[in-house]
Amino acid sequence: MPPPVDQRAAILERTADKLEEHMPELMALCTLEAGKLLQDGIDEVREAVDFCRYYAVQARQRFATITLPGPTGESNEIYLQGRGVFACISPWNFPLAIFLGQVSAAWCAVTPWLPNLPSRPAWWRYAASS
Repeated sequence: MPPPVDQRAAILERTADKLEEHMPELMALCTLEAGKLLQDGIDEVREAVDFCRYYAVQARQRFATITLPGPTGESNEIYLQGRGVFACISPWNFPLAIFLGQVSAAWCAVTPWLPNLPSRPAWWRYAASS
């Protein structure tokens, strides 16, 4: 069972805070991995932060349980939930923003399983420490 939607949204917001806190290191990674210039690295990190904050808001709006009125006293609720497995693949020229946008969207729907592999991207240690 995935954590409640408010907890998932809070994790995305903390991830956005950590991305902003570690912007210089992440800009350097964007330069090393994709050959980005300094301004492009700043834009990449800012876009990743925007994705995290956007999907946190979307998670609270779209995945909250809504109680519907019951004209005869019954209890009616409506909710959305994710289905299946998500695969997130980063393009070479956007190593952080596009990938983190995909992961953020998937995180809103369900808790993705992240294997403990040594091949995780270097930025993952910042998101995981939130």
